[in-house]
Amino acid sequence: MHVLITRPHDDGVALQAKLRALDILSTLAPTQALQFEKLSSLDLDNVQACVVTSRNGLKSVAHNALVERLSSKALYTVGSATADYAKTLGLTSVRIGPGTAKGLAEQIIKECDPKKGSILYIAGAHLAFDLKTALEVAGFTVREETAYRAEPVSCFPEPAIHALRDNKINAVILMSARSAASFAALVKHHNLTKATSRLHYFCLSSSVKDSLVSALPDVRQDCLLVAHRPNTEELLALITRFAANYRQIS
Repeated sequence: MHVLITRPHDDGVALQAKLRALDILSTLAPTQALQFEKLSSLDLDNVQACVVTSRNGLKSVAHNALVERLSSKALYTVGSATADYAKTLGLTSVRIGPGTAKGLAEQIIKECDPKKGSILYIAGAHLAFDLKTALEVAGFTVREETAYRAEPVSCFPEPAIHALRDNKINAVILMSARSAASFAALVKHHNLTKATSRLHYFCLSSSVKDSLVSALPDVRQDCLLVAHRPNTEELLALITRFAANYRQIS
């Protein structure tokens, strides 16, 4: 089986390595490029905890050489993958969320006291869930720091274009609603609608699937596969099961 990876380059390379360990071929085709914002400092006065809903927020902190500033505070991460990355940076006071920003907000509300200080949310420019408002409704003071942007790219890499046109790709991995919309825009830009209509799509969540279908209505419904839970581990489990079935019928 041969899959197309649409994650930003560095995340795509990491995912490619995991797929290679599963004997799954892949081609990189980032639909978005990461841009880290300049963070001159992180004001942690009266902050009781920091929050990240993506590894990219932590990557921006590391890019700005501000990791040490976070080490004295509790760090809430959206899920285990982000927590694992935080630990590789040397951060130890890590609280692991349930895998969604909504679930993380609920966890923070249960575990933190608004009277004990504010919350610093290290976020991206485009957010699928408004965590800041969810916490403010519960009485918290939240400062949202935009740490990175994921902007659509203008074209697919040439190897990805050729692989799609030559029918070498069997499936596409989509990790966010915005990446699904960007993928669809690139498909249309390169006149690949017919070539991609027969593919299977591994979607991190239902919102990712809905975004794809809205932009590419010709995609077959029975080719849309959604992870049981919206995290990388569940998506890889879905891909592994599909690959096993694919090998049996190939």
